[in-house]
Amino acid sequence: MLTAEEKKEALIRLRKAIGQMESLVSKIENDEPTADMSHLLKTAMGSLKGAAQSIITGHFRSLVDLLVRAKSSDVKKLGVEDVTRELVKSAEVFTGARTSGQK
Repeated sequence: MLTAEEKKEALIRLRKAIGQMESLVSKIENDEPTADMSHLLKTAMGSLKGAAQSIITGHFRSLVDLLVRAKSSDVKKLGVEDVTRELVKSAEVFTGARTSGQK
């Protein structure tokens, strides 16, 4: 789970990205000059990526904590392969080796 600080940071980044996207949509709808469209889009995507990383970091840390604290019998009950697979997926998404939609 996310800490309160991680959740706060992720929400701030998501709100910033939403605002940037809304600004971009408004410019397009109103046929305003969109010379800075590329910059606006890159900035919004950067904010979304930062929010995603905050969220993934929290979940990744939770999985690591679970594995560290778990007794061997608890890990067997959870299915160590499943936990390990999710840990690897989270790490790959976090590092950019995989997108969150990939299986």
